[in-house]
Amino acid sequence: MNDLNDGRAKPEGGFCLISVAALLQSWRAYQEGSIQYRDLRVWFAAHELAARRCTLGKGRTAAYRVDELAGLLGEGGKPFLGSLKRLEASGLLSWDTSALTFPKVESSTRQERRLVPVPRRTLRFLAACTRPVLAATVLGHLIRCLYYRNGECLPRGTCKASFVAETFGVNLRGVKAARKYLAEIGWLLPAESPHWHRQRWGATAVINLTWPGLSKEGKVRTKLPPRKARSMPKLPPPESNKELPYRESRNQKPDSSERPGVQIGEENRPSLANVQLDDLLNFTRTEELYRQAVTCQWIKHSENQALNWIGAAVRAKTVAGDPVRVFVAIVRKGLWHHITQEQEERARTALHRYREAKPDLFRLTDPLFASSEQAAKVSRSGHEVACFPTMFHAPAGSTRGVDISERNQTSNREKGPGLKCSTAFPTAKQSCCLGQQ
Repeated sequence: MNDLNDGRAKPEGGFCLISVAALLQSWRAYQEGSIQYRDLRVWFAAHELAARRCTLGKGRTAAYRVDELAGLLGEGGKPFLGSLKRLEASGLLSWDTSALTFPKVESSTRQERRLVPVPRRTLRFLAACTRPVLAATVLGHLIRCLYYRNGECLPRGTCKASFVAETFGVNLRGVKAARKYLAEIGWLLPAESPHWHRQRWGATAVINLTWPGLSKEGKVRTKLPPRKARSMPKLPPPESNKELPYRESRNQKPDSSERPGVQIGEENRPSLANVQLDDLLNFTRTEELYRQAVTCQWIKHSENQALNWIGAAVRAKTVAGDPVRVFVAIVRKGLWHHITQEQEERARTALHRYREAKPDLFRLTDPLFASSEQAAKVSRSGHEVACFPTMFHAPAGSTRGVDISERNQTSNREKGPGLKCSTAFPTAKQSCCLGQQ
């Protein structure tokens, strides 16, 4: 236990040197059921009691009382002898009215033997904390972001939420919510870091060594106030004496159900020339855009490219700005590196879920050439698209040279006069026709 003796960077209010192995062993005992979470809070409070008596003069004997634990935990009138017995049975401390010691935890790794300068105000915070996920988040950041070197505390480091969740066995979403709460109360100071650095090592964080602590009541307010109920506007009741207009007109004929010259459903077909927000919200329409992009040779079909296409739609719906403009910019310019790992995982999960019902989603028979059916879909939308025959594999024993013109004539007769097919690769005008419109 140490207090502030000089002008070096140390926590205000003093700190206690606790090894990483001791912190992990105490939490592991709670996970295994040897102790309760309340016993773990008593263990943190016991470190604070020992720190209060670390500067006794010679000839003076320390005395430890149980009622001090009640003041730190904020649970007056509740017995603590059961918690102390369980902690002694687990080998975490040795309690006596005149002595309080903590056995040294042996470890084979250098990282677990490292001493962590835990601020005493943080110890009191952990003793009063009633949420295990919040305590786990604090311990994870103490291990990853607080170091004691050359008599000086270095409160800067990186810590991923997944590390805290896996090490302490808590919920990942709870860790993120707890980290946000610690930033709100000023215990944790987030620092700026590059995107790739956050993805690889986690966000850079700084533990506030001058954190004043919470109120004297010792209660941790971790619940945010409830949201206000949304007041939905109600329509006024209709007036009973108001005459309603006639529903039918005697001088006009009702419109027919079908409009001449328009095929039903074609006006709602997705098109790369006019991408709508519904095309990004509907998985089937997103796949139709992907097939059109492969047909027009914007992209080459592959499993990874299909995942990038879905990931671009996911990112366009999550970032700020116009989703349609963001999506089109990513797929036209090939900005696939803007898609984060979380967005790629969401895209992969959605693809697997939809393929359970429709295994053929985002799967084309030939990734290099467009089939006649896909080209017909695009041609019905009013765009000129070059159609290519399927890749021809000559059987064994046959001549390698194949008359392409004869195959194209046969393919044209099978497709009918409604679709133009060409064997040459599309020109710049044809391949960019959708983007220009």
